[in-house]
Amino acid sequence: MNIFIVLIICAFYGLIGLELILSDDYFVVRYLHFLYSFFMLASIGFSLYLLIAHRKKLIWFIPALLFIVISYWLPMIASENTQHISYDEKQQKEFTLLSFSMNKSNHKYDDVAKVLKENPADIMCLQELPFDQYEVFKKVLKTHNIDMHHNYAKEENLMVLSKTPLTPLKTTPYMQTKTHLGGQEVLVWNLHSPKSLHLEHHQTIFMNLLRADVQENEHPHKIVCGDFNSTPQNDAMKSFFQFLTPSFHAAKNKGLFTYPSPGSEFLSPIPFIKIDYLLFSAPFKVLSYERLSEFSHSDHYPIKSVISM
Repeated sequence: MNIFIVLIICAFYGLIGLELILSDDYFVVRYLHFLYSFFMLASIGFSLYLLIAHRKKLIWFIPALLFIVISYWLPMIASENTQHISYDEKQQKEFTLLSFSMNKSNHKYDDVAKVLKENPADIMCLQELPFDQYEVFKKVLKTHNIDMHHNYAKEENLMVLSKTPLTPLKTTPYMQTKTHLGGQEVLVWNLHSPKSLHLEHHQTIFMNLLRADVQENEHPHKIVCGDFNSTPQNDAMKSFFQFLTPSFHAAKNKGLFTYPSPGSEFLSPIPFIKIDYLLFSAPFKVLSYERLSEFSHSDHYPIKSVISM
């Protein structure tokens, strides 16, 4: 009888071991955790029984001690191998995106990076930051991959951070990069458009170029984010809304402005306007939209959305 029980325990431990080595799903550990826990406790109890009841027979000490060691060691190995499961982007159905136009005159980039860390997102699009701040964000946001490119002005660079690897595609006058969400390839455009108040002609060229690039791209999963310096009533923005969904449509208060924030160092000629956007192609569904209101590190408010695929 003792031999039969020993064989059953060995078979179960062998199954767990093979699963941890050969499989990525960890079915027993994940879905039959009650059976897993029961066998662990039962094997420890049986091992103690062997040590006590057969203390005069040294042959039983070997499986007894072996089971005790495995019962202690195997759960730790299983835990280490399955820690990634809840963060597996292929299993993930909802994703968070953030866009933030930083005030280039604001030098509290350590604080900005910490705020972004406290408001985690799968993809973050940043505008208006010096190129030399790459290491600051890399140090604080260790869970993200970073792609950063020089924009049209020395201190106005663009950065995309993603929990999955990034592949740079285009750098000027906006940046385009490739990443993955839910196991699907996604194209991301990040931009800082010229201000129409001072460079209206430049902005028109910029917006037409961007719209043509995004609209003519046949990739199904497209995300466009950044500081457009244009209100929703602008004809150029309306043309984007014809084939991309703006995330603010999911807001309970659709009047939430993104500029100026309390951190603005100068007054906007048109106060309280919406000029920052997260735009998504049809396969994405926008679940929520949020403006991070308690923020004083820039003249813009960060905006955040949750989407599903």
